[in-house]
Amino acid sequence: MSDGLHSPVPPVSVCFLTEPSLQAQAFITVLQKETLIPIQIHNIHNPLPEMLPAGTLVLFDTVSANKRLSTFWQNTLRKQIHPIKVLLMNIDDRERGKTLSEWPSLSDIFYRSDSQLHVHARIKETVNTCRHILHDLTTHLFPSPQRDAASAEEGEQLTVREKQILRKLCEGATNSDIACSLFISEHTVRTHIYNLFKKIKVKNRTQAVFWAADKLEDNESQETYS
Repeated sequence: MSDGLHSPVPPVSVCFLTEPSLQAQAFITVLQKETLIPIQIHNIHNPLPEMLPAGTLVLFDTVSANKRLSTFWQNTLRKQIHPIKVLLMNIDDRERGKTLSEWPSLSDIFYRSDSQLHVHARIKETVNTCRHILHDLTTHLFPSPQRDAASAEEGEQLTVREKQILRKLCEGATNSDIACSLFISEHTVRTHIYNLFKKIKVKNRTQAVFWAADKLEDNESQETYS
């Protein structure tokens, strides 16, 4: 393969978690025409059959979920291996101003009083963000031969603490989460993240997660059986 040949960027996936209905189908029909991407309705009462692909945009219909169901999906989305974006739909206007930190990868929220025009415009913006994520991932997953040859050496240079933090990043943990779980300060977490990013030559958490999925496990297997 020549250096000038690049893998095509995969399309953005959109998953609408809701109760299937004529109203939900009408909503995504209009949205598909505006975003020019296919949108899949997934019954909110059924678990996902598999992990979501990288760059998936998840639309979560809060009207269709009680507290128990919302907690189930918070945990499900938190366990996703690949980076995703979550949008909360149809939130009660009385909830304005309240924190929603329990939702992982939360990108935007929409209230019941928001106009359809406003919702569609914001979703289109998020779709473009997902395209950028996929572009970055594709660039990282298909690196130059020189960079790929150096990946194993980069992994070996990580300290035990840096590997611990990298695993936490793969779980979607925030700096605060990591600091609490490892009993260190957030400043120390930021220092470790800076150092490990520099060692494995990535620019952001998304690239770090995919580097870890591709390289960290291989390195640890070699350490186990060496």
